[in-house]
Amino acid sequence: MSRLRFSHCAAVLAALAIASTASATVTIDWVTVGDPGNPADTDVMLIDGTSGYGSVASVYRISKYEVTNAQYTEFLNAKAASDSLGLYNTSMASLGGITRSGSPGSSTYSTIVGRENEPVNYVSFYDSLRFANWLHNGQGSGDTETRAYTLLGGTPTPSNGPTVTRNAGASIFLPSEDQWYKAAYYDAVSMSYNPYPFADGFNGAVCEGPVGTTSHSANCNVPMGDSTDVGAYTTSPSDYGTFDQGGNVWEWNEAIVSAFSRSARSGNWADVPDFLAASWRGHSNPDIGWQVIGFRVASVPEPSTARRLSLRHPGCLRHPGCNQGTPQAQLIRVDPGGGRRPGPGAVSAGACRRECSIAPATHRALLLRRSSEDRGQRSPHHACACPPQFRMFADLAHHHARHALELAQATVQARLATQIETEESARAAVAGDDRPHTDDGGRPREIESSSQGRIVAESQVGGLHHRYRRAA
Repeated sequence: MSRLRFSHCAAVLAALAIASTASATVTIDWVTVGDPGNPADTDVMLIDGTSGYGSVASVYRISKYEVTNAQYTEFLNAKAASDSLGLYNTSMASLGGITRSGSPGSSTYSTIVGRENEPVNYVSFYDSLRFANWLHNGQGSGDTETRAYTLLGGTPTPSNGPTVTRNAGASIFLPSEDQWYKAAYYDAVSMSYNPYPFADGFNGAVCEGPVGTTSHSANCNVPMGDSTDVGAYTTSPSDYGTFDQGGNVWEWNEAIVSAFSRSARSGNWADVPDFLAASWRGHSNPDIGWQVIGFRVASVPEPSTARRLSLRHPGCLRHPGCNQGTPQAQLIRVDPGGGRRPGPGAVSAGACRRECSIAPATHRALLLRRSSEDRGQRSPHHACACPPQFRMFADLAHHHARHALELAQATVQARLATQIETEESARAAVAGDDRPHTDDGGRPREIESSSQGRIVAESQVGGLHHRYRRAA
């Protein structure tokens, strides 16, 4: 049995008891999606003219990668010895990545060598719900028909299939369309949506093999002639650090499009780039598994994580640099005018994690800095992007500083209005002296008569200290 990749961030969050029993063999690499209550996108879908996707009221987690052949094989070996629910599709052996051997009642399953980490395909919508139920119930012999979803009838297509929805209290599930859409396209820094599922905000996708270095490349338009390993396009994550939400395979989500159709998004390895866009909403018959459809799962975070992230300022920068745990941390370059692009940096992941681990209570904006002149532009620099449990309030310090400056300016203006009379009186008291209040270097100076006299007025306006003396 294969042990799948389990990152530093996932290890911290994997204490969710329901999903990790002693017999569990499938591990899911999660990313946390915060910024609850984010605005919905106003983009209009090209297919059906609908809009308003992406707003999610609570913090949640979504799998960083699509469910793989190796993970689904574990599920089959646990639950499909007789396969009365049709969890296995025979096309998986030829155009997928899983083979079956043995006879009904004692069937076993194996991944095809070299395709272990490619996304599982030929799974129906109901197969994905059953996988989520199985994870929710602790894997192993866990039930496939109850928990996150109640599936009736004991048949491959449940008798309540057209109307089945997520049960209250579910902790592992198929993402809703809004959850899927937010994880793919939402940019919490700008509080807006990217047109494609890439953190750089590029309006398009480069369809190429995973050897490229662009930050918006994907497996689309047949560059490889098939699916690739999940996460192979390491330079092209979404803002929240997910991979392959554009291209590779379409992905089921919970949305009911009609009595005979469920929503799917992402596009696949054979599609043109337009299909990867936020504006492209696909759908398919939930009874049928196709070569180009897979899925990923979502879950609720630990309560402490949810509480902390629900309080975070919405300007937090996302990037998977710290949670990749690679020798070279993936960093974000913040350019003047608010532009951002991923780029390699000579900063170790360990150093990045140390910077990220500073307590959020300090409200230090380590991830995003503003120009000292407060011109509304972000200063160019490289900055660490923190994993979910340590993400900073990226704009919070700037927000507080700006608020304090505005308050000070308002206070100065109010004081100035009441001091004009005092100032004018003081000027009049200094006979014949109309020299400026500051010297050529901008430093405050005394205004006094030709001989020393006593100070008749002082003011502190705009940071300059003015003193006035009456002539002796």
